[in-house]
Amino acid sequence: MERRDEMVELIGRLGDGPDAGMAAVALLKDLLDEERLVQVGEARRAGWSWAAVGAAFGVTPQAVHSRFAWLV
Repeated sequence: MERRDEMVELIGRLGDGPDAGMAAVALLKDLLDEERLVQVGEARRAGWSWAAVGAAFGVTPQAVHSRFAWLV
């Protein structure tokens, strides 16, 4: 199953009670962390500056560079 499809499935579980909801949130966090890495890598390869990546996340260029510089 693709990451995005898995996210959609997990979002559907959020209304299934606290046990299912909490498990879905934990798995969504992991999937979103993976997707963030993919998207930052793609953005940098497409020529985005660290300032543009930071603006997309609402943080400083230094913050995203510090966190993601190892990707590129």
